[in-house]
Amino acid sequence: MGDSLSALSVKELKQVENRLEKAISRIRSKKHELLLAEIENLQKREIELDNESIYLRTKYS
Repeated sequence: MGDSLSALSVKELKQVENRLEKAISRIRSKKHELLLAEIENLQKREIELDNESIYLRTKYS
């Protein structure tokens, strides 16, 4: 968890930093992808519920 970092050179620390930045970028990209998919699913569900509401209002009016 970072305990062994003190033994690394500046060059090695820069390599670790670059790997961490790339990993964080991939994580953020995946998170963004998942959030967009969730928004799309919720929008579809909203349309379904609106349609059901309209149907029920016309059926019982």
